[in-house]
Amino acid sequence: MEPSPLSTEIREEDIVSLHESLGKKSERSTPSPQLALKLELLQHQSWNLWISINQLIFQKRAFTPEETLLKAISEAREWMLAQLPQKAPLSKPVIGLEPNPRGPGVTSIYTDAAWNSYTGSAGFGWIIDDLVSSSQHPATSQHV
Repeated sequence: MEPSPLSTEIREEDIVSLHESLGKKSERSTPSPQLALKLELLQHQSWNLWISINQLIFQKRAFTPEETLLKAISEAREWMLAQLPQKAPLSKPVIGLEPNPRGPGVTSIYTDAAWNSYTGSAGFGWIIDDLVSSSQHPATSQHV
């Protein structure tokens, strides 16, 4: 079996660099991107090799080296993409602060409801509002 196309040598300097960066508790330092990629791939390759061996021994399922490597690369990529910082979505107010200005012939309906799990009843209320008049209507119902 040939080495994986992504196989790269992890040099002693890389390990020393990683050890030194992990030893600095006061600073937030990370390994170089190249070393981080090597280590991530190594972890996933080792894990998938372990899984493949267990599958062969206990489940009698054999995977080719290419399948094992492809799964390791796929999982490493998925993991690394999941670690990218996500932009927080801009929050939109659920309820507008000011009601929309009404034009002629426009009727506004405002509703609300509440549930009381102790009594098993629901309360409802609504207001129908237009330029001419406004009417309010409440209701209560059991076992909704």
